Amino acid sequence: MKFISLLFILGAILVYPTLSYSQTACYSKQKIVPYLKKEFNEFHFWTGVDAISKTELNMYVNPKTGTFTITLTPPQDLTVECVLVGGKDFSFPKQTEKRGVES
Repeated sequence: MKFISLLFILGAILVYPTLSYSQTACYSKQKIVPYLKKEFNEFHFWTGVDAISKTELNMYVNPKTGTFTITLTPPQDLTVECVLVGGKDFSFPKQTEKRGVES
């Protein structure tokens, strides 16, 4: 879970500076959240707030179908969510290494 969160944060940091709000599709939160639930059966999986810009980042997923949507909410208008990316093939990472300390 921490690995997914770390990847999401790193991805957002790399992608966010290249985006402009005018180039993304922005919708009322009252419309986009029910739409993602109805059309894709995606649930709110993760939220984070950028330490510098105070932009809220959200991820919605449907683990059964593998669809996902990543949105941002600009601090200037908390009633809006802008879709950064939507995709498929979402999955949880497989743990390939043993974690922890053996005693």
